[in-house]
Amino acid sequence: MIGESGKQVTTRTAGIASADHSLTVSTAITRTDQTDPIDPLADPLDVAVDNAHQLAELSVDERRATVVDQAALAAQAALVLAVPSPDQASGRLGSSQAADKPTAASVNPAFAHQTGIPDVSLIDGDLSRSRRWCDLICQLEPGDASLDLWSSETSLKPTPTSIPPEYRSEQPLNPGQQRALAAMTSAGGHLIWAPPGTGKTAVIAAAIQDAIATGRTVLLTALTNRAVDNAIGCLLGIDRHFDLGLITPGVLVRAVSDKTTSHDRLAPEVADHPFLLTDRAAAVMTGLTQRQAELDRAVKANQQHADRSAARSLLAQIKRRDRQARGARLLNQQKTLVDQCHALTAQITALQAESASLPDQRTAIEQELTAFAELAQQQLRHNTAVSAASQSLMAWQELLDSHSAGLDAAVAEQTDLAQRQERLAKRSILPWLARRRAQHSADIAAQRQSLAASIEAAQAPISEATGQVDQWRRRLEELASDEVMLSARQSLADQCRQRLLGLDQRQSAIDQEISQLENRFAQLAGQLAITTDDSSVITDPSTTPTPDQPGTAPTDMVMAQAQLADWQRCYQAAERSGDIDLLHHSDAAVARVTQLDAELLEIARRQTELEDDYRRTRRQLLTDDGAPVIACTIEALLDSPELLARRFDLVIVDEAAHAPALKVLYAAAKADFSCSLVGDFLQNPPFSAPADPGQTTNAPTNTSTVAADTAPTSLTAPTGHDPLIWAWLTQDIFALAGITDAASAARHRHCHALSLQYRYPPIIAETVNRFCYDGLLESAQQTPAHPVIFFHDSSQLPRRAFQHDGHSWRCEQTALLAVDIVKQWAAKQRSVRRAGSDAASIGFITPDVAQAQLVWWHLSQLQHQGGPAVACGTIDSFEPVAVDTLIFDLMQDDQPRWLSQADLSSDVSGRSAAKMLNVGLTKATSVIHLLGDWEFIAHSPSPGMRALAQLRWQPGFELIQQPPKSTKNHRQPTTINNQLRP
Repeated sequence: MIGESGKQVTTRTAGIASADHSLTVSTAITRTDQTDPIDPLADPLDVAVDNAHQLAELSVDERRATVVDQAALAAQAALVLAVPSPDQASGRLGSSQAADKPTAASVNPAFAHQTGIPDVSLIDGDLSRSRRWCDLICQLEPGDASLDLWSSETSLKPTPTSIPPEYRSEQPLNPGQQRALAAMTSAGGHLIWAPPGTGKTAVIAAAIQDAIATGRTVLLTALTNRAVDNAIGCLLGIDRHFDLGLITPGVLVRAVSDKTTSHDRLAPEVADHPFLLTDRAAAVMTGLTQRQAELDRAVKANQQHADRSAARSLLAQIKRRDRQARGARLLNQQKTLVDQCHALTAQITALQAESASLPDQRTAIEQELTAFAELAQQQLRHNTAVSAASQSLMAWQELLDSHSAGLDAAVAEQTDLAQRQERLAKRSILPWLARRRAQHSADIAAQRQSLAASIEAAQAPISEATGQVDQWRRRLEELASDEVMLSARQSLADQCRQRLLGLDQRQSAIDQEISQLENRFAQLAGQLAITTDDSSVITDPSTTPTPDQPGTAPTDMVMAQAQLADWQRCYQAAERSGDIDLLHHSDAAVARVTQLDAELLEIARRQTELEDDYRRTRRQLLTDDGAPVIACTIEALLDSPELLARRFDLVIVDEAAHAPALKVLYAAAKADFSCSLVGDFLQNPPFSAPADPGQTTNAPTNTSTVAADTAPTSLTAPTGHDPLIWAWLTQDIFALAGITDAASAARHRHCHALSLQYRYPPIIAETVNRFCYDGLLESAQQTPAHPVIFFHDSSQLPRRAFQHDGHSWRCEQTALLAVDIVKQWAAKQRSVRRAGSDAASIGFITPDVAQAQLVWWHLSQLQHQGGPAVACGTIDSFEPVAVDTLIFDLMQDDQPRWLSQADLSSDVSGRSAAKMLNVGLTKATSVIHLLGDWEFIAHSPSPGMRALAQLRWQPGFELIQQPPKSTKNHRQPTTINNQLRP
């Protein structure tokens, strides 16, 4: 944890220890003010190099923990440095500004000036944004591609790319570019050292083209919109020139930060492209323009429909004819009441007719009931006969059952005797037994004869009983059929009685319903009580009574019928006058307009669906399933939730040396296959980057550059700060990887340098080679016949004086000299344009913001008078990549100034001056005008000034001395022949 006051209060050690080696990577934010101070002479670049070498000895997992821990602690330290203590805040910000809401403009410059350290915070405009960056860094999970940057192992051998041969035939890549391209499209981490003009944009475009062809996803990011758009513009040019068809909607998306409220910060080629920006890509993919146009046409056609105008016309006619409190409008609205009255009359009539028919129906039913008068007596007699027949049948049935039982017993006995006789009839051997059997057989025969007589005698009563039983059964069947007939007649009688009861109930209901209908009719008729005078005049609908507001109800039906007849007369009069037809047409038109309004609601629903589809597609373009190539600034990675969660096969970070190392590491950590950091560590360092990298206004706004007497003199970590963590805050990503000059770049296994430059003439390349690039640069251009570098000696300017302005300097005399050069250039350009040649560009650059603002003010006045538009700014805020003609005010008089210390082997101030001088010299593509004190520069010992002094005897250089100007006689400046020797 880190205290808000910037002091270290808690110990946190990120150490890596093993049996083979033990390395304490950082004890950041662990020391207190009582600990031994760090050696102030220790060079943090050397510390970073040693750290990189030690990191290279670790395994991938150990490097992951080490690098991430250092970055997280550095992010926390940067946030602490951005927030002053309450005492410091109250002393610098005043009572009106809260100490817990510092801004980059108010807190950091003052804090840096008082403490003597550079602006190392992550603040980009507000503290909450800085905390978001800090959280991202603390949660960083880099892949092996970004961690490979810290490894001493040789990267995977670069593989050939699939760039179409027709591209190489038109503008072949030089060997250095080819090696860089092969590295950028191969696995692992790569550092591409790309000095200005060496074709890094072409290599980046080729790498993206190869990724698209091989189906890999790419993140192209940089600190500024300009760098991102330059690479996109090159890629578009290749795709357009060779008609490759690679860049289609949804393939390459230019994501813009939510803080970018307009497209003024983007290159015109990108801002005006039909489908590069995320919004436009989503619009093209969803057909937003066409679908929106169809909806707009539908809305326009609906709003301009003839029915709407017809309805308005009819309503206007009605309004013009509306004069009375009652009239045709009321009649027309009461037409419904009249129809209800007629319906009620018809119902009443029908009910009365039904009521009149009920007595006849009752008479008929009563006549039917007379036929059933004897039905009860018949049922009584029938029941008596049924009872008697049933008793007789039961008696005879009992008798029959008795005789049948005796007969059955006799027959059984007879059968048994027959069986016994049959057994006795068998012969026996014994005589006495035979005689006994014969006697028994004779007795049985006698019994059988007696039983046969008895059976024969019983047949007669059984026959008689059987006949009687059958007779009474038939009688009961006859009575049963009579009972069915009687039941049917009883049912008919019951039905008649029910019909009589129903007629009575219906009569009562009819009487009640007629009473209700008559009351309702009277109410409705009361609402029709109107004045018949001028009844044909249309009236205001607001005066129309409603059914809930009945008029005077009549006392009887006769009065109601009279009122209804009176209304009918008035209505017929309104019909004859045409008012009723006009109202009917108006109602029909209003109904059609209602339908049109419903159609508008449906169009609105389709509009909502279109917007949802567009927003869904826009979000999807930035997700893993979206566009394969995303191009955005590093800041945009923070603003887009989709990009925060997305990873890529290839990550290319342009201007890597110009961006804070922590942000570069965060962008690089999104790489899964290949990570390429492209930049020039000998150009502007990270801590001098503009607070608003996308600023495009000609007025210089960056105030991070300070004069030599207030510039930092060392980047050595102050007491209490770990040097490794301090290095993450103050150095570029190349220095953290151990690359600080041409020699260390050549030794680094992952670094690939571009050396052949195409932008500026050889004399400029030779100059920057002397004090920056150690002979690395080669020029692809031929030495031009015209002078390239003009040095305007300002030592003889009258009243030349450098004035201190805040943390910067300004000089009115050299500012006016720059304006004179612009006027001369503009006069020459007018003749060039008359000759039909292409127009050139011009810019002004200087290390001091006060001088840049002064020159910008003079040039803006000149432009109001018809002068040219001139790009103007400080070295680190100059927007164009390069201009044809550059005016470079060195802000150098006869005293030591910042740029006069240009020395890469010196302290921080000297290295910063050398880098700024390098930037200024390489902004010109054709001609550069240097303004300064030649005598002082010629005798200055710094390598940068010696490189300028050596121009004195080279072809392509002219020294122009500015003689004192007189108010009476203005003399032209004299030119010293560059071939003369003193």
